[in-house]
Amino acid sequence: MTTVFSIRPSAGNILRYLLLLITILITLQGCYGEMQIRNNAARGGSFSEDSTKVLFYSFMRAMRPAKGLPETPITRYRNASLYLYDIDLGDLSRIKDFGRIPYSESRWTMIALFADDSIAFRITPLAGWEREIAMGMDTTLAVKHGDWYIAGPGGKVVRRTDSFNTERATGHPYTMGELNTIIAGIPFEKWQADVGHIFPRRRSQRINQIVEFYGNQMYRDALILHMAPGLTSRDIERIINRIDRRYNRLDEAGRRREARARELTISTLNRVAEKN
Repeated sequence: MTTVFSIRPSAGNILRYLLLLITILITLQGCYGEMQIRNNAARGGSFSEDSTKVLFYSFMRAMRPAKGLPETPITRYRNASLYLYDIDLGDLSRIKDFGRIPYSESRWTMIALFADDSIAFRITPLAGWEREIAMGMDTTLAVKHGDWYIAGPGGKVVRRTDSFNTERATGHPYTMGELNTIIAGIPFEKWQADVGHIFPRRRSQRINQIVEFYGNQMYRDALILHMAPGLTSRDIERIINRIDRRYNRLDEAGRRREARARELTISTLNRVAEKN
């Protein structure tokens, strides 16, 4: 005769399991920092022949970085794009949106050239398409991005080709120091980044993040610009007053630490107020 024992979890055990799960989730949340938006320009572009324009690639990510652990960050947005920047006019145009391609910029070979009255560009994995596909990369990426792209003078992509004579290039390369200096002051709204989904849903939470300098400056700029259509001049005045009240309650060390964040955040708010 076989005796079958049925073990049924008691209500107390279920509660303990739930509390343990909640504790683990809270602990994991504490392992990650505040949301940040990072925009890394990359090598491979060029100046125009007269140095008034520059072609460059940008890799943007919105993420919560891990705090001192060998964990990958929580990434909420990833995008790679090729941009054309008119230095004299301050105009930034997106030539090609490559979307959410895998890896960081260090694992891609990128090239973008001025050629007579056209622009030619392509991206290739550092290890090559065949090797990356053999290692599991989505084959559709090679289909979409494996060729050269040719764009007209205004940046409109007109065709793709499997080869391009790079000797036709008429521009000259930049150093990363030169590029980063040139693009440092470009306002966030000109990057055309679709990051609205990364922000809290409630308006009060969004305002609290602005007032408390949550995240990095690019995150706060993006949040303010996302809220801009619904902000009146009076709303902005109230937010700035809350920023100043909080800032003035800090000790001297705290004010020194947050002075730059206050200056830049208020500057973005005032820019929105002028446009509204």
